[in-house]
Amino acid sequence: MFVRKLPALVVTAGLVASLTACAAAPAFVETCAPTGNAALVDAPGSLGSDPRASFPTPLVSTDVEVAELESGDDSSIATSDAVEISISIYDGTSGEPLATQGGELVAVELRSFVEGSFPLTQAVTCSSPSSRLVVTGTAEQLFGPDALGLAPDTTLVTVSDITAAYPGQATGADQFLPSGFPSVVFAPSGQPGFTWGDAAAPADLLIAAMRQGSGETVAEGDEIAANVTAIVWNGTETFASSFENLAPGLLLVQPLGADGSGVVP
Repeated sequence: MFVRKLPALVVTAGLVASLTACAAAPAFVETCAPTGNAALVDAPGSLGSDPRASFPTPLVSTDVEVAELESGDDSSIATSDAVEISISIYDGTSGEPLATQGGELVAVELRSFVEGSFPLTQAVTCSSPSSRLVVTGTAEQLFGPDALGLAPDTTLVTVSDITAAYPGQATGADQFLPSGFPSVVFAPSGQPGFTWGDAAAPADLLIAAMRQGSGETVAEGDEIAANVTAIVWNGTETFASSFENLAPGLLLVQPLGADGSGVVP
């Protein structure tokens, strides 16, 4: 039985931190091929459920090592993508499970921080959707200081199931905004910036597509993973932005409710 779910701090720091494609990975992820201790891990459980991982104990890792136990489809995961990922963490000394973020899959955008980098998220670019990834290393190497309240040199074994991946930003065809809208520019991450003209704030709801996609049409009742930015007209700072949280939101497509659920029309 899993002892507890991952604290939000660990999910935030460990799963949305910096990564680089494996072709240019720093020293702590030297190769995407099975290496060292990670190759000793067996996890026969079904994808997306308890992996039931086992490995020789005590397992001691002083370097970060990676192995893909199950290969997914042929698509690669880019550094700007959002992924649905479940993760289980084991104590390398005893083999006992420490924590899980399973069942409730988390949409996570794998964007670069200016400072700091975590090889767990970096290693995700070694995989593809529908794959199972093992990463071993010390608690500090994988999640930073004070991870899970463990000593920094505690060896951890992580088993991650990547069940889906989505573009981290709109990839559709650019469209011209009608008059009356602010000018919008996009950072490399997809985060928008706004320039205001002389137009007055509209009295009615206006809707325009800046990039027109060609995928499946979203219908009421669907759940979507979406990056959202909101700013007051003529404002200089956003009052809501999933980009600031480094992760898209999971939203139910339904009319806005009094409790704040739902989406704008």
